[in-house]
This record gives sequence, structure tokens and C-alpha cells, in this order.
Amino acid sequence: MGGEARAWGRPWHVPTNPPRTQREAVADLAEAAGVAPVRVGEIPAVMLAALGLVNPTVRALREVAYQVERPFVMDSGAATAAFGLDPTPWTEVLSATADSYRTPAAHR
Repeated sequence: MGGEARAWGRPWHVPTNPPRTQREAVADLAEAAGVAPVRVGEIPAVMLAALGLVNPTVRALREVAYQVERPFVMDSGAATAAFGLDPTPWTEVLSATADSYRTPAAHR
């Protein structure tokens, strides 16, 4: 795609599956891994601000907080239509992710 002249001059969102909340994605991954569901919670903004005083990575989270504070949905329809690209099916993504944790790093 990047080597094609028609791809130049504009941003493209790579093909994506339908949106999932973080809670849904974590639940889906736990199911794919065959483990019990895990509790997903929020860290209060005041706690993040306090942690950000001593941790630059946490401090930087404020810049991308919009991605988890309200719906953040990307539309990859243009790339799919222009280049015939489709996302990897969500079930395959989950399976590969779960499998990567089962396989020792030396064998990946």
C-alpha cells in the first residue's frame, strides 16, 4: 500500500475490526486464553495526576486520555475500499495473542 502512488498525500487508517470497549477486549482475550474473566477498573484522574508527578510515562497518558474517556472509533473503510485490505478477524487476533503468552519468548 505505501509503495503505491495513490497512497501518497493522505493518511490511511489500516483495516480494523468493529470497535470494542477495553472491558470487552479484555473479556474476549480471557475467554480466548481459557482463563477466568478478570476485573477491569479505572484509575481515578487524581491518582494518575499524582503518579504523573514522578513517572513521565504516566504523565504522558494525559495526552491520549481521550481514547479511553469517550468513544474512539477509527474508520478504515477508505483503505479497505481503495486497496482491498481487510482486518485480521478478531478471533484470530485473540487466538494469536493468547498463544503468544503460552509460547516461551525464545521460541517466538
